[in-house]
Order: sequence, then C-alpha cells, then structure tokens
Amino acid sequence: VISRSSAFSFKGKDIDIPSIGDQLNAAYILEGSVRTAGDQVRITAQLIDAQTDTHLWSETYDRKLENIFQIQDDIAAAVVEELKIRLVEETPKSIPIDTEAYKLILQARYYWYRRSPGDEQKVLEMYQRAVELAPDYAPAWAGLSVAYAVHYQKGRMDRAEGLRLAHETAVKAVELDPESAHALVRMSQALSRARDSAGAIETLNRAYEIAPDDPLVLGVMGLRLTTYGEFEQAIELFERAERIDPLGAIWPANKAQTLATMERFAEAEQALQRMFELNGNQQTLSQGMSEIYIWQGKYQDAVEALKNVPVENRWILRHAIAEYGVGNFERASELEAMLKDPSNPFPGTSLGALYAARGDNDLAFEWLAKNKNVPRRGLEFDLFFKNLRDDPRWIPYLDSLDEMFGT
Repeated sequence: VISRSSAFSFKGKDIDIPSIGDQLNAAYILEGSVRTAGDQVRITAQLIDAQTDTHLWSETYDRKLENIFQIQDDIAAAVVEELKIRLVEETPKSIPIDTEAYKLILQARYYWYRRSPGDEQKVLEMYQRAVELAPDYAPAWAGLSVAYAVHYQKGRMDRAEGLRLAHETAVKAVELDPESAHALVRMSQALSRARDSAGAIETLNRAYEIAPDDPLVLGVMGLRLTTYGEFEQAIELFERAERIDPLGAIWPANKAQTLATMERFAEAEQALQRMFELNGNQQTLSQGMSEIYIWQGKYQDAVEALKNVPVENRWILRHAIAEYGVGNFERASELEAMLKDPSNPFPGTSLGALYAARGDNDLAFEWLAKNKNVPRRGLEFDLFFKNLRDDPRWIPYLDSLDEMFGT
C-alpha cells in the first residue's frame, strides 16, 4: 500500500488515473469524495484498475459524521473483499480519534515529508494541537517528539528544553501504544540522545520487526547503518522507502547524503535533484550542494550555493570553510568567531572540523579535545574530518568517545 504522503500529493490536481498509477507504481487506485451537510456525511469510494482506468467497484456511504471511523472500517472491509485479499487474520480496524485531530496529523505528516520552507514549523504546531484534541493517540505524540527534536537541533528553541520535550513525548507515545512502530522509532531516537545506545538499537530493531515495510522505519534504519559505515545497505533501505513512498522527498535526500559520504558525488547530485523535484526546497538543495562542493574543493561553487543558505547554526561552519577556501580571510575570521560563541553547543566539533578542513591538524585536535560530548558514530565517517584520518591521533580520539548512532 502506497503511503498517504505520496498519495496526498495528487490532491486537487487534474491528473488521470493511469498517470497516477504509473508515478506511484500502483496496480489499483482507491479514490473518493466526501460531502457534509450538518451532521450528515456522504462518502463515495471507487476502486479503479490503474492500467485500464476501469472501475472495479464503487459504493456510497451515508452516515452521521460521528460514525466516521465506522465508515472507514466498512470501506476497508469492502475493498479487501473485492480484491479477494486476506490481511492477516481479519480486516484491520481503525482507532477512534477526534476527527479534527486526525486531519491535523495527516496534514502534519504531509508537510513533514515534503519539507518545503516553513513546513517544519507547521508540523510542530499541528502536532501540538493534535495532542490537545486527542491526548490518548500515540501517533500524535510520536510526531510531536521528532518535531521538538528538529526544532532544538536547528536552534529554534532552547536545546535543553527541546531535548526534554522530545524525550517526554516519545515516552508518552510508547506508553500509549507499545506496538506502534512510529512510536518505537521516536523512542529509539530519544534513547540515543540520552546516550542509551543499546536501548536505542533494541527499540529500533523492535520497530523494524513490527513494520519492516514502513518508510519511516526503513529510513531511520538506513540512517543508523550509515553511522556504522554500512553505506550500501543503507542505500538499499532508502530506495525501499522511496519505492513505497515514491513522492517523499526525504528518502532521496538521505540517499544523497550517504552517497556524498561515499564520495560518489555525481550520484549524490542526482539524488539531490530528485529531492528538489519533489519538494521545490531551494535552500535544502543549496545546503546539500554546498557540502558536495566543499568536499570536492570547489569552494567558489560552494560560496555561490551558500548564498541561498542563512548564516546560522550548523551552516556557519560551511560558510566559514567556503570563504576561507576562496581566500576571503576577513569574512572567514568573522565566521570563525561566530563558531566560538557560547551559544554554540558543540564549539569543539565545529572548530575541529574547520581547522581540519584548513589542514591544521594540531589546532583541530586541540579543539576536538575540548568537546567530547559527541557520538563517535557521528564523526568517524564525516568528510569534514577526512584530513585527520591518517593522523595517528585520530583513532585514539574516536576511541575516547561514546558509542552512539546519533539522533
């Protein structure tokens, strides 16, 4: 079953059924309409053969709006019967939830996978509202957890507060539904941030056992593999996620980052272009390309790409390396000073990467020694530290760090 984030991308667009089936690689399309009048709702559902554009089945449901989830069950049962498919032991049942909260969660998921400018803020606000309306619904808390994590990681909220909220909401999600793969994924990430590497891996493996074909589970499993240098296996998982969710921009973005780490830069550029086709996010495209240019020593191209990227948070380092690379030392020094600002949670890592890129290994290790609050697995394959790999101090430094696979 194709993920809803991909399916929803066709909403409101005048595209014929065979074209949709071709883009989604789907044999059948279930389409319908919803009309309401007062407390009455009419849902019309049609099952269509995507190749021939012929209708196989249709039904109209007239019910009171309060029974919307029973209607979902009826539609699911009818489709299963029509296709002569047996899903496990019985037709899956929906979980009752506030209608408005459910809509907010679907919208939040769509924006999360699209990742156009401003989408992450929308996601946070939608999940916050959803948990207010449906405090017992685990997927809403799971979504809120990662929304908090992204906001503190990108400097949009206090780091300590963001860490606390991301952890508490993940715990809440698992408490509400211990068998929810999405809740377990977010709990795994929270455990990793809490330095419980073993617990994080165990929890993520449990999510994979429950939902081995869920795009989110596959994507996070892929990211975990990259931290251990298992890049080919990670790419396979990202590509599986993309096949299931072919219009989700996050999967080619993850693939691009992995290919770049492998120094397969041409393929990484292709994956970034695919991401851009899906979400139109010029800033994310520029960010990815700037790193590729830096790692290839194409500093002028990096400077040009970074014109679309604000000088903030993790991107200060990229700006500094690029400006230094083109010989703009005055601007590079200004950016270097920004990395030393007390508000930077990881000055040792940032400045270590900057000096490593400049070829000053002594200064790089001096700064790295000042900040060991980072995971080994976050640095071992990072191309910003490539110049340190042949230095005899590199492996001992890595051995001094905690074993974590990141956030």
